[in-house]
Amino acid sequence: MTPEEIKELIQSTFNASLPVALKGAFSEFESYFNEQLKPINDRLNQFEVASEPEPDNSDPVANRLKMLEAKLAESEAREQQRVKEAEDLHFSNNLKDALATKGNVLHQGLVSEILSRELRNGAVQKDGQWYTKDGSKLSEAVDRFFGTPEGLHFLPSQHQNGTGTPGLKQPPGNQPVNPKDVSVDDMISDMGL
Repeated sequence: MTPEEIKELIQSTFNASLPVALKGAFSEFESYFNEQLKPINDRLNQFEVASEPEPDNSDPVANRLKMLEAKLAESEAREQQRVKEAEDLHFSNNLKDALATKGNVLHQGLVSEILSRELRNGAVQKDGQWYTKDGSKLSEAVDRFFGTPEGLHFLPSQHQNGTGTPGLKQPPGNQPVNPKDVSVDDMISDMGL
């Protein structure tokens, strides 16, 4: 074979196999692409696009009524959202006022968020006061929170000795006594001897 014949053979083989190879590559790409898009398409198909109903020209009053009812429902939904936002803001302001009575609360933003999540659910407003779902006033619920060990972490230490931990609480009858004020006979009798 001459070099021209070899060149022609290669060129004809290439021209014959190129469309088949491209078609195979494109079909593989298409199947991979469709496989990757299938979950997205399934999700999109779940949500039907709300379309405006086609106006029925037979009864313009009924069409106008339907349109006004839809606008009224939309307005009511917006108003309910505004009322909820106003109530949340009022609750948040009352909670901040209740926290302000506790003095210098550490991490006040975090405490406010914790208490808001804990107390807002089920809270109702009556006569300008907020009541939690257990029926107590908001300020009482805040006081109860700061009475718990978790709440005490957000209050500054009341001690100046550097430890920051509260001292031991003694029962009223067992107050510590200065040993200089007690006689030896009293100590022996306290020991039961």
